[in-house]
Amino acid sequence: RVDEGLMGLAIASRTTLFRPYLDEPARQAYLASLPEDRRPEMAARDLRAFVGVPLADNTGTVGILTLARYGPDAEPLTDADRRFTEELAAAANVALARLAIAQERERDADRKRALGEFLAAIAETQDERSVLERLVTASADAVGAACMVFAETPDGGELEPVALAGYSDVARVALEEMFAQQRWRRGEGLAGQVMTSGEGVFVPYLDEPARAAYLASLPEDRRATMAALDLRGIIG
Repeated sequence: RVDEGLMGLAIASRTTLFRPYLDEPARQAYLASLPEDRRPEMAARDLRAFVGVPLADNTGTVGILTLARYGPDAEPLTDADRRFTEELAAAANVALARLAIAQERERDADRKRALGEFLAAIAETQDERSVLERLVTASADAVGAACMVFAETPDGGELEPVALAGYSDVARVALEEMFAQQRWRRGEGLAGQVMTSGEGVFVPYLDEPARAAYLASLPEDRRATMAALDLRGIIG
């Protein structure tokens, strides 16, 4: 896990973590810091020296470069080993940032192309359903996310899905069954909040506490289906 062990400490701190040599007390302290289910495996590997340097592109930390020595006969790592590892990581970070910028430009070009194709496709249509289906398909394909359009019922009290794309077959069936039993009430969930407030919502990522809070905010009869969908980010 990202927050676990020496690698987790290095990633969390975003700085080099250098343990030139773990004597027996230090090794035991390290093992005690791990989740219990990890300890036998890591004890058998017998870590004795470690250096970890975070790797980052222009968006933030993306990984970690590690050098380690194992076993009771392992030689300590030196300051020269640490500096060399940091130099390697610095060179890699430059390349990663360059690649990330290039990938972002490529994504922007793809999305502009998708927007142009969508506009061309709906320019002559007279069918509202066709527009919405093309909208969710274009959004799902360009962003790489599941997409759904809700519409208000005639009485304005509920929302019903009128088009969706990017969901697995299992998720689609689960959603259709859920909405067949009861529509989304206005003000309910993130979609309902958008419809009520008239303002967009952007949640780039729901970590586990935020996801649990979101599920707890839903009516109880919705939670099992929405938990199975495992929502992690939303734009509405």
